[in-house]
Amino acid sequence: MIIEGKTEGWLHLPIDTLPTWAAFNNVLFHRIKVGPQKGREDRGSTVVARQSLSGGDESPLMTVPKDLILSLERVQEHAKSDSDFRKLLEGLGEFGRVGTISLFLNHLRSHVPLPPLMPCVPTVVSHSWCQ
Repeated sequence: MIIEGKTEGWLHLPIDTLPTWAAFNNVLFHRIKVGPQKGREDRGSTVVARQSLSGGDESPLMTVPKDLILSLERVQEHAKSDSDFRKLLEGLGEFGRVGTISLFLNHLRSHVPLPPLMPCVPTVVSHSWCQ
């Protein structure tokens, strides 16, 4: 999937599309900037605080809606409605707990068309999932 995404161009979007995607998906950036690091532009982008941080009682630097986070809790919720996946997890028992999220992604990929990991922004992303 990663090779396919890079080849088709939908996996690697320019970093300047991030604010549009974030706004569309209710992701909030607080006192941070995202972009290439000076002198290391070839390495991609980074998240940098706009001010010094003292630690401890700092307020959040980013707010991400719960439905955008792929977590063990979300995977377990999915297992409640997908009997095949639930049987897979039950069959693997404790061994399956280590790679539950990987199992979930592989299960989705092998049983149903893979939905976008990020909701689409039609003006930024051109892909069959967004049409």
